[in-house]
Amino acid sequence: MATLTQTLAVGVIGALAGCGITYLAMTGAHSTKAEPTIIAPQPMAERAEDGRLAVYLTAEERAHVREEMIAFLQGLQTASYALADSDRDLLLETAQDISKGAGEPIGRTIRQKVPAPFREMSQTVRHEFGALADMANEAPVGNLQLQFS
Repeated sequence: MATLTQTLAVGVIGALAGCGITYLAMTGAHSTKAEPTIIAPQPMAERAEDGRLAVYLTAEERAHVREEMIAFLQGLQTASYALADSDRDLLLETAQDISKGAGEPIGRTIRQKVPAPFREMSQTVRHEFGALADMANEAPVGNLQLQFS
């Protein structure tokens, strides 16, 4: 039977891999095309042939999403370290930061463009990190690890 640490490690690695793949897809890292300076109006989202939903974001919105994703990944790394070191103060601060997000006005514009399931997933993740922050000072470390995973 896998230990809690192994389970936690697999969960974090899976989350990081998923975020990394999404980051690459959103940045167009494999694209050699330069972005046009004038962009014709496009739908906010359209379904691709393979079933994925393409969401059109401005350069500023894409930069915001990248920054948020990097901050989230850094937060996951910090929270993982805090749990491993039983540093409740660092865990509390990190979980609070993740639960709040940047809160910038551009985020509202992006939320209007993304599909409802994506918004719901984002809200759930933030809610769960808020619950982790609430538990950080008093819950046993094992319970904190379960909440984090």
